[in-house]
Amino acid sequence: MRISTPPPGHAHRLYLAQLCDYLHKSEQIQAAWDAYSAGHSDPETAQPYDADAYAHRQNQRNEDTLGAFGRVYYHADELVSAAEQQLVQMPASDHALRHAWQLVQLGVSIQRLYEAHDAWLDDRHKLPKDAVGGNRGVRGAAR
Repeated sequence: MRISTPPPGHAHRLYLAQLCDYLHKSEQIQAAWDAYSAGHSDPETAQPYDADAYAHRQNQRNEDTLGAFGRVYYHADELVSAAEQQLVQMPASDHALRHAWQLVQLGVSIQRLYEAHDAWLDDRHKLPKDAVGGNRGVRGAAR
């Protein structure tokens, strides 16, 4: 059964394109991480050969993922809301229930991201005006 929904506007199409781009990039980032992890960890214990280098690469993976997500971040809640509206129009089924659960989880995760971002902004505003970025004091950081 085909569900009738109004055609998406330009902004929604842009958001979906950005989401698609993020999903593609995040898959590439994860694949690169999996290859790195497999080549730099003991296959039996999964322990990294060089914990500091591994942690550095792990941080880089996280930064790359966050950077890729940046364009989606500001309208992720709108995408979830649109998906929720479309889900309501779907016939009840196990498949629809699974999607409903996933949307709830996405909504909670997005709210946590927004809260973490707000907390980071609060912390950043508390820094002295002459504070500079860096890794001083971070274990394993390049000095």
